[in-house]
Amino acid sequence: MKINKEIRNYTESIFFGLSIRQFIYSILACAVAVLIYFSSINTFGMEITS
Repeated sequence: MKINKEIRNYTESIFFGLSIRQFIYSILACAVAVLIYFSSINTFGMEITS
């Protein structure tokens, strides 16, 4: 039985063309960046942190 190439290469995407795993890790990366930003404002000052 022949299967079209488009069907075999299908990957599910949710938001912005990302897969579920990519979307979860991008959200986690953004959360870590925000945590680092707010935790280092008092230590390094606004200019260096931003």
